[in-house]
Amino acid sequence: MDNRTKHLFSPFIKTSLLVVLILTATLMFPIILSEHASAQDNSVRVERGWTPIPDGEAYSETDITMKNEKLAITVTGSDGSTPPWGVPYGGILDGAAVVDGEIQTDQVTLIDFLPNRWAAWPTEYQELEIIEDNPERAVVEARRDWNEVDLVTTYTLESGDNFVNIDTTMENNSEETYTDMNSGYSLAIEGGWIFVPGGRGPREDTLADWMVGYNEGWAFGLHSDYHELVEGGTTWTEQYEIQTMESGETVSYSTRLQVEPIGDAARVNKFNMDLSETATRKISGEVFDSQGNQVDTPIVIAYKNNDIYTWTIGDEGNYELKLPEGDYELETVFENALPSSRQEVSIGGETEQYQADFDDVEAPGEFELQISDDFSADPLDARIELEGVPEYVPRFLGVETRFTELEEMGKANFPLPPGTFDMQIKSGANFVSQPELLEDITIESGEITSKEATVEIFTDPAEDNWYGVDLHQHSDIEDGLTSPKDLVRSNLAGQLDLVFLSDHDSVERHEEVHNYSEQRGVPFIPSIEISPMWAHFNVYPLPLSYDELPEDGEASEIFAAAREVNEEPEVDDVVIQVDHPWISYGYYYSLQEDDIPGGYDPGYDVVEWFADREETIEYLAEEYWDNGGEKFLVGSTDVHDVETTVTGYRRTYAYVEDELTPQNYSSAVKEGNAFVSYGPLIYPDQMFGEKHEAENGEFQLSFRTEAVKGLQEVHIYNSEGIKESELLSSEHVPLTAPLEKEFNFELNVNEDDWFLIRVIDEEGNNAISNPIWVEVN
Repeated sequence: MDNRTKHLFSPFIKTSLLVVLILTATLMFPIILSEHASAQDNSVRVERGWTPIPDGEAYSETDITMKNEKLAITVTGSDGSTPPWGVPYGGILDGAAVVDGEIQTDQVTLIDFLPNRWAAWPTEYQELEIIEDNPERAVVEARRDWNEVDLVTTYTLESGDNFVNIDTTMENNSEETYTDMNSGYSLAIEGGWIFVPGGRGPREDTLADWMVGYNEGWAFGLHSDYHELVEGGTTWTEQYEIQTMESGETVSYSTRLQVEPIGDAARVNKFNMDLSETATRKISGEVFDSQGNQVDTPIVIAYKNNDIYTWTIGDEGNYELKLPEGDYELETVFENALPSSRQEVSIGGETEQYQADFDDVEAPGEFELQISDDFSADPLDARIELEGVPEYVPRFLGVETRFTELEEMGKANFPLPPGTFDMQIKSGANFVSQPELLEDITIESGEITSKEATVEIFTDPAEDNWYGVDLHQHSDIEDGLTSPKDLVRSNLAGQLDLVFLSDHDSVERHEEVHNYSEQRGVPFIPSIEISPMWAHFNVYPLPLSYDELPEDGEASEIFAAAREVNEEPEVDDVVIQVDHPWISYGYYYSLQEDDIPGGYDPGYDVVEWFADREETIEYLAEEYWDNGGEKFLVGSTDVHDVETTVTGYRRTYAYVEDELTPQNYSSAVKEGNAFVSYGPLIYPDQMFGEKHEAENGEFQLSFRTEAVKGLQEVHIYNSEGIKESELLSSEHVPLTAPLEKEFNFELNVNEDDWFLIRVIDEEGNNAISNPIWVEVN
């Protein structure tokens, strides 16, 4: 186009652009106005589709979000976004506080009614309907079934409320009676903790009818008065009752879900007292540290019967707390500080307001630590367990477990409250080393304390091509609490040879964990835990961030989809692992209860030896090993929080002769060339998982064992039970426990059989091998 042509076209272009701009502005103005208005609007709104809650998991056009000026929740619609753990549609998948018109980050994993806690939930239909939708009030109804019981759960949100009313009815339409049902509401959160006043357990042992999921910047309170028990874990807990439903009977449940933009349990407590019309008194005061400095954000904790009852977060050195009549002790603290002395307060009588000031909370000091190998002086990754530090509640104030840095091997630097503490230093403890104890470490407020520590490494299984992995680990997805960085650091501290991750139905953290692992040159095995309500399965190794596996379906469909991963160029074959097989949502438990959709399918490879359940070994022996079937054991921890659970305290050692890669390790596990251990190590002459021949009715089983805790017992098992044993040490027999020993068992074999090895150290830690098959020549 020449200049003259350009000049002729320019008025047309300018006019066209002007028209486009005017039309765009005209079309966008209502949207801009609507968005501006919604930020200021206090009315209740209901909308279908992708959740507006940042970082939410609901992404379907059938999901329903309810919002007012205080909170937002998203309920999974019919055929909408899949809830975790195989729970049917119709529960709250996402939730957040609303602050100044802005929806905060999602902190909900699942809030729902469970007809029988986490037992399998066979269901034929799930329906979600908007019953009422106006600026003052919204009502959404979820209709589902459990066996022959119809469930209807109603969510009601009104303008101005910082809570949602949740009501459920169950109607037994069958001719049978359902007994021992554990029915009630579950609260599961992301990246925080759940607190129950007085602790979990029978309702009469708790201090109030509420529980709260929280972190520093948010809180979700659940209020119920129907329940008999409160049970659960760090990030999921239920208020439920044990009930019997007769044929034709209808029962009802109600709870209130309160949402707050701060991790202040006192707000949840006050809400509960208002519900029950409990009379309260106000306590207030000022908080200074021991140096006379104002504590900007003090935490004041109320104790009742020596249990934590509630806490409040103050501001600018002041706090205010409302409590019912009774006797309490109050203390104050802030992050990593030494709590103040406790003050006794008796509330009651004519006094309406109480004063309690604090001036003796102590600010933290800094601690520097360098950890190295006692022999080589090389820096070592380690887990540091603090003994004698305050057990902080709320938990965001401090932790009792730390790790050496990822960026600088062997070095740790962290704040500690003033005082004198002991520290356990663990680097592959129980497997390749003993824990080392640093005693009487004194920390002073505002001061830096530096120490060095050495750990004696006794052995290195990798020198014999045996590599250890914890084959069931979680990050901070759904009910996990571990950041990707801490997941890698905890694996390094355990002297594990590959890093592993298997979040529930998510690969979201794979890239991050891979990058951190690569930073230290450690191979990473990407996995996923497929989590229907009737069984959980790990699949590995996956291509990085591979997300095409189903979250539910029949067992045969799940296994078939997992095998299709083989079509990816990075994967020669995958391992399908049955997780925790005997718990209420385990594969073998569901087999026993006839709850597996489509029926039992044997298309898996390995089974987790979880909680030392001997039933796992017995089942594999009877159903597979006795018939030459190749199903193998693996060991793992199912760790969700590396601060409270030691990564790899139970692990799988596999023999990899070639290059150590995720694929080669996984293949060795699938072939059964592996053993499970809590500490002892086994080096066999005849490889586990393989077939061998007996000559003239005799078979020599040879192996070497090691145990840093000292060897105590060795047993050889076959199809009939214990075939041979050797006692190496005992409290009743004056023998010195060896750290290493070679064994040669001459076994009489008259017919084809299998054998496995069990080693026990002086502390009772087990190692158990996969079987080897021996054929009579």
